[in-house]
Amino acid sequence: MRPHFNQFLLLLALFATGGPSLAADDDAQRFLSLQQAREYMVTLINRDRQAHGLSPVILDPVASQAGQIHTDDMVLNNHGGHYDTDGKKPWQRYTQCGGTGYVSENAFWWPARSYEGDTEFDADKAQELLKNENRQFALHPVQTFKKSDIEEAESAYYNEKPPNDGHRKNILDPIHNGVGIAFSLAANGTEYRFANTQEFTENYGQFDRLPADMSRPFYVGGLLAPGWKVQCVSISWEPAPQPMTPESIDKLESYKHPTKTLQNFFAVPWAKPPVETRDYNGQQQFRVVVTPEKGWKPGLYYVDVRAEFKGGKAEIVSRRTLSCY
Repeated sequence: MRPHFNQFLLLLALFATGGPSLAADDDAQRFLSLQQAREYMVTLINRDRQAHGLSPVILDPVASQAGQIHTDDMVLNNHGGHYDTDGKKPWQRYTQCGGTGYVSENAFWWPARSYEGDTEFDADKAQELLKNENRQFALHPVQTFKKSDIEEAESAYYNEKPPNDGHRKNILDPIHNGVGIAFSLAANGTEYRFANTQEFTENYGQFDRLPADMSRPFYVGGLLAPGWKVQCVSISWEPAPQPMTPESIDKLESYKHPTKTLQNFFAVPWAKPPVETRDYNGQQQFRVVVTPEKGWKPGLYYVDVRAEFKGGKAEIVSRRTLSCY
C-alpha cells in the first residue's frame, strides 16, 4: 500500500478523533451543516474502502472547493455531469483552486425533489420541471443536508454494477489518499435540487509553481513523497473550453483525457533533455526545463507528472492546466 505524507497522517488522526461517526447519537441528527456533511460522506467512503482492505482517504479542502464550484453550477443550471457550463472539466477547476496533485471526480445530481415525501423521487414530476425552462431555482440560503440524501448518494456510487461501475471503481482505487467533498442545495418553492461531487485526489508530492503563460521556457519540478520516483513529465494540449448548454452536458457520459501530447521528458539517461533528479533527505527532487515550440497554439495545456512507487506502475501524481489565449 502506498504511503501518505506525514502531514496527511496527522490530519487523519485528527479526523478519526473529531469527525462524525455512525453511532446511534449521530444517526439521530437528521440534518448536517456543509462541513458536517462533508465529514459524514468521508466516513461512508472509508467504511466502503475498509470493507476491501484499502487505506482511508482524508478530506481535501482544495478539492472540496473545486467540487463546490461544480455542484453550484449543477443545481443552478439544471444539469448533471462532469463538465460545467463554462465547458471546464474537473482538472481545470482543481487547478484554478490551487490543486497541484491529481483529481478524479464522481458526480451525483437530482433535477428536482419535493421537500415533502422527500425519500421518494417522482420521475414524472421531475421531467415536467425539466421542460419548464422558466422555472427559477436559487441556492438555498441555509445549506444543510439530510443524512439520508448523503447516504443515498454514496450508495448509488458504491452499488454500481459492471460494466457501468466507474464511480465504484473510483471509490475503491487504492492510490487515492484524499477526497474533496461538495454539496449544493437549490430551491424553488417546495422543490429542491441536490448535487454532490467526490473529488478523489493523489497527493504524493510538493510541486513548484507554474508560469501564468507559456511564452518562454519554464521549469516543471518538485519534491516527491518517500518511495516515489519520477518517470515522466508530459505536456499535452486540447482546444480551449467553450460554454456548454445543460442539455449538451447531460449527453456526455464522462470526461476525457487530452489526446495530443506535445512533449515527453523521461527520467532516463537517453532522454533529451533528461529530467534532472537528486536525493533530498531520502526524497526525490526533480525538475525539467520545458521550452515552448513555435507551433504551439492557443488552447488548454496540461502539465502531467508521472511517478512510480518503489518500481511499481507509473501513476499521474500531478496534473495542472494552463490556459493560453
